Amino acid sequence: MKSGFKAIRLLKYGKIGMGTLKSKEPTGTRINNQTVYKLTFEFTAEDANKYEAIVKTHRPAVLEDNAQERLLYDELNPPYSVMLDSLPGAPDIDETNSIRVRSYLTGLLVLIIPSVTFIGHGIYFFMKNST
Repeated sequence: MKSGFKAIRLLKYGKIGMGTLKSKEPTGTRINNQTVYKLTFEFTAEDANKYEAIVKTHRPAVLEDNAQERLLYDELNPPYSVMLDSLPGAPDIDETNSIRVRSYLTGLLVLIIPSVTFIGHGIYFFMKNST
């Protein structure tokens, strides 16, 4: 949840930057039988200083497919950053700096489990109170 709140905050208030992969190290952790890697990206913020963005993922290929990867960072605390390609739903930022999702189907699929849970609880509540 902590990383989710960070991503939401940066999607709302963050600045866009471009990071270059500086290092990739295995962490010793595995998810779904895949090694988790710590990737360190270097980027230059608007203040012209260089900073590092660190992400841990078991899907490093999505962060290695371009020479530079897009990221969002906090203008007042640039090391507080998140890589766009590592976010759920893989949002994209267009030329007007608007956030776009790559697929609406992904968003709808994410809503299935909460919807079924909500409807199931409603049916249970209705059945229990109707007797």
